[in-house]
Amino acid sequence: MLQLVLVAAGGAIGALSRYAADRIALVAFGSAVPGTLFVNASGSFILGLFTGYLVQNPEVPAHWKLFFAVGLLGSYTTFSTFSVATLNLINAGDIPRAIANILLNVGLGLLLAAVGFVLGKLL
Repeated sequence: MLQLVLVAAGGAIGALSRYAADRIALVAFGSAVPGTLFVNASGSFILGLFTGYLVQNPEVPAHWKLFFAVGLLGSYTTFSTFSVATLNLINAGDIPRAIANILLNVGLGLLLAAVGFVLGKLL
């Protein structure tokens, strides 16, 4: 039960942080930088920083990983998880799977967004 509470609490903070970051990007950059770009880039950096820290400090309790990486950053941006997962594949020397991960996530995501958009217009 504690695990669910930690993920939910992190998720609530992550969702609010995403909204705030989107607003900050709009004020700081206007329409020149989409808020999603700002959120995805900052989330990728923060999750990379946290993951690198965890590699050097494996004694960090699992509940912090759930709260921060799964809850907060998972809600803030799933792109950060995609980025770190791809980096892990590259670091493991599995370049073909890393490339497939990139192409499938981006390609399939765009394709299904387009299909959903078209179907949504028909409703």
